[in-house]
Amino acid sequence: MSDLWQYLVADFPQEAIEWRIVKLSEDNSQAMVRPQLYYQAVVDRLNGIGLRAWSNRFIAIADRAIIAEIEIAKTVKSQILSLDNPLLDSTIIAQDAFVQAAEGFGIKTNIEAKDYWVDYDPVTKTIIFEPEIAMKPTMPSKAVENIKQDKSETKEVIDRLVERLGSEGLGLEAAKLLTEHGGYGDNSESAKLLYGKLRSLLLAKTAAKEK
Repeated sequence: MSDLWQYLVADFPQEAIEWRIVKLSEDNSQAMVRPQLYYQAVVDRLNGIGLRAWSNRFIAIADRAIIAEIEIAKTVKSQILSLDNPLLDSTIIAQDAFVQAAEGFGIKTNIEAKDYWVDYDPVTKTIIFEPEIAMKPTMPSKAVENIKQDKSETKEVIDRLVERLGSEGLGLEAAKLLTEHGGYGDNSESAKLLYGKLRSLLLAKTAAKEK
């Protein structure tokens, strides 16, 4: 295995992993969850091989599904997910498709693949406790540092703006901009540039409504 692929498939620490709800029990008291990497953790790992060493694109299918494609070293992996998911907005679904496409390259968690059932709060629509798992020790990485660090005021504003865009049916466009900027951007200036593009997207939608 080349150094490139060894780097890409290296283990991620527990802080880089989130639990995505797959389905709920009939009484909504429990949720089956799936371990996957945070979107930002995957973007940081890919950026580690160089911004020009990988590329991706999103393809919408009649507002019913989203396809995420990732290309590395002339190899393409893709994942399609339905946009009809009451638990997730379109931005999160697009990011999940991106993360799951990366899994095709071996960029994934080292957690055993099985069904994990946990208690679920239907009011807040979140799981109450994460599954107890044993993780392999790993070295700290840039991805983990980015996840652990507190969000700046600019990033919090971006989060709220992305949520608003998702509610306006522009989740896919927002996800594309986030990916183009490597998540929130490498620095404050890049984050502000991203915010400006997202805001312009929302203003264009608002102007179209008023016509």
